[in-house]
Amino acid sequence: MSVIRKGKWETVTHQATDVRLYSADSERVFLEFKPARMPESGDMQWADWNCYDSVFVYKADYEKLLVPTLSKLFPLDDPDPNGWGRQEYFDVCSLNWLGAEAWKEFISQLEQLRPTLTKEEQMFIDTLLPMFKGFAEISGIICIEGNQ
Repeated sequence: MSVIRKGKWETVTHQATDVRLYSADSERVFLEFKPARMPESGDMQWADWNCYDSVFVYKADYEKLLVPTLSKLFPLDDPDPNGWGRQEYFDVCSLNWLGAEAWKEFISQLEQLRPTLTKEEQMFIDTLLPMFKGFAEISGIICIEGNQ
């Protein structure tokens, strides 16, 4: 269900965990979930949202199990004061920024959804929840980046 990859991207070394249920191993369309670092300068750069370990969830899984819940959180204001401003909808093709409250609400909604799912889907959510909760302890800004 999950595979851990370690690698170096640009100047950043971190661990990426692939979590799959319905997605084939050959699936390359994903959402990457990652906590972001807010630099003292307030000028967030690529390395700031790629400095911590991340989780990759692939298309068949995120479409069925995560995007319906994420979409309910939007519209949102970008938690970075120098960021993109108002985000009207969740975009599977780009960067999405969630502040601490929105991220906690997402986790809460996944926990509420869990009993309505199949056992396999519950196990999938159970794999994600500890990592997602860990992100909330690391940062008040979560980046969800899609490549669709």
